[in-house]
Amino acid sequence: MSNQMMWMLMICLPLVPALRLPQQDGDYQRIVPKEIILRSQSKMQEQRERLTRAAQPSYVPPDMGMFDASSKKGHASAPNNRFEAVKVELALEPPLIDHIPVELGLPEKGLLGGKNLVGLTQLKNKKDCLVYSMGVSGNSAFEEAMATVYGCEVHAFDCTITEDFASVKNKHFVFHPWCIGKDNGGLNDVHKNDGIHTHDTGKYHHVFKTLAASMKELGHTSMDLLKFDIEGFEWQLFENELLKDGNTVLPAQISFEIHTDGAKPWAVPKENTAGHGNHEVNNVFLQFHKLGYRVASKELNRHDHACAEFVMVRV
Repeated sequence: MSNQMMWMLMICLPLVPALRLPQQDGDYQRIVPKEIILRSQSKMQEQRERLTRAAQPSYVPPDMGMFDASSKKGHASAPNNRFEAVKVELALEPPLIDHIPVELGLPEKGLLGGKNLVGLTQLKNKKDCLVYSMGVSGNSAFEEAMATVYGCEVHAFDCTITEDFASVKNKHFVFHPWCIGKDNGGLNDVHKNDGIHTHDTGKYHHVFKTLAASMKELGHTSMDLLKFDIEGFEWQLFENELLKDGNTVLPAQISFEIHTDGAKPWAVPKENTAGHGNHEVNNVFLQFHKLGYRVASKELNRHDHACAEFVMVRV
């Protein structure tokens, strides 16, 4: 083939933009081996294209029926297609991932309560492993295991309990009696300054601090894992912090449960999930994708298909 013919062929071929891996800051501790990331390029590109389409208001998800989450506490139902557009992009296997993800999830057993984390061996061998965990309540098995079994420095945050609760008293992690985010629910703030909000309810003195303010106060500039299960308040965390323009807090790994419209109202405040359906879910994951995060695990809540647990790693 002549050079002229080759140039003509190149001009006629459509240019397809390649999926670029985000530039990491400094010597980034890569959780997933580079060869796996390279092998997953096609799935990652497909995910981006799929989410771009599915985040549009005109997108109509396939009909997958309804899931009935009714119980003695009340009635709730949600479509089975709520998370259909979000796929696992990195097909990992143990020991790199805790367990192979299954669509309906596994019973929350084991040291980590079923959290399907990536690279636990790397975290265990890392001298300065740092974990932030939001939402402790009465169960701190995850936080205690990450501190004792895997040797991480763990900081747990929850403004709904105090330091004398059995779940946080005399543990091997550091407990902070404030919530990450900003006040929600119509309560009057009595103080607002530098990302810190406080209010009194009569019984408790609640404190809310942004993630950036919390990290600054604790002297941290990066973290290995951000874990949260905060009953619908994650939508504020997405909008106001993690996906906000200019955010520089990019954990290496994020493990969370996301709650959407139709979730059981006796378990998740309805006002936290109202209006958050398929399009909102798809847009959140599209924005995370643009920040370099890839889905390594997706598991629907076995008892409520309006909720699902995800693990994402930054590649």
